[in-house]
Amino acid sequence: MVRLGSARLQGPQLPTGIGGNWARILEQASQREKEVLRRERAVERRERALDEVERAILEMRRKVMAEKKACQREEDQPAVVHPFHFV
Repeated sequence: MVRLGSARLQGPQLPTGIGGNWARILEQASQREKEVLRRERAVERRERALDEVERAILEMRRKVMAEKKACQREEDQPAVVHPFHFV
């Protein structure tokens, strides 16, 4: 009489040395993936910092242009209208 319930079904068994190699390979892959993610986060931080600098530069350009326009308007006004026309 054969008892099927007592026999454990197992998948293919790896030779003793191969299991350790797979564990090492998986650990290396995991470490590499962590390193790649760390580098990607660093790149994203740098990109955000560059975006902020770019926005600040554009804002300064807008302010300079507005100041130039204001100065040009003052220069274009007739001397009589200007409160310090006698200076």
